[in-house]
Amino acid sequence: MNKKGNYRISYKDILYAESKARIVNIYLKSSEVISFYSKLEDFFQSLKDERFLRCHKSFVVNMDYILKIENNCAFMCNNIIIPITSSNMTLIKEKYFNYLLKEV
Repeated sequence: MNKKGNYRISYKDILYAESKARIVNIYLKSSEVISFYSKLEDFFQSLKDERFLRCHKSFVVNMDYILKIENNCAFMCNNIIIPITSSNMTLIKEKYFNYLLKEV
């Protein structure tokens, strides 16, 4: 669903964001999708919260909703599988593991 206007979204409501042709789609827990024109990197930088992880050139994920990381993929709680750039797999796993340790 696309609507024009400004949104105030809580970080805890964001599952992940995906970018296609400079359109960023934010997928929310409510199943709503908010779309806007931007570079994914600009959106990622604006988040300023350690729970968000840039795991692929087209994806940012909220680590609160990752069930597991396996086979170059992040398996999300909503049954979505997000690809992870293979060249960054070790770094991504390390960031995720460190985040989990902080949350315990």
